[in-house]
Amino acid sequence: MSTERVIVQRGAAEELLKNLSELFTRIKAGDPDADRAAHIGAMFEPGSTDNAISMLKDAITSGAKLLVGDLKKQGAIMQPHLVVNAKPGMRLWDKETFAPSKPSSRRAVS
Repeated sequence: MSTERVIVQRGAAEELLKNLSELFTRIKAGDPDADRAAHIGAMFEPGSTDNAISMLKDAITSGAKLLVGDLKKQGAIMQPHLVVNAKPGMRLWDKETFAPSKPSSRRAVS
């Protein structure tokens, strides 16, 4: 299962983002068979990481903010990314990334 968007009550958003940021910095992507520290494996192929990073960069150029992640890849492996202020119209919002990323619009339900 992969969650692409999370809608959170405004009053809980700051704490949730803090906790997610801490969690995402501890999660390591890699080859779990070769690296015991890896929590998640590679994507389908290197082109999948290229697409995901392109979507992240597009969102950042359009006003989203990268909280966690380095916008880098090693073949089909990329580390988790956390993005806030994503919104409809951004490819990151409108399309599935199939990547270790979590966009958030920070638009909360009161």
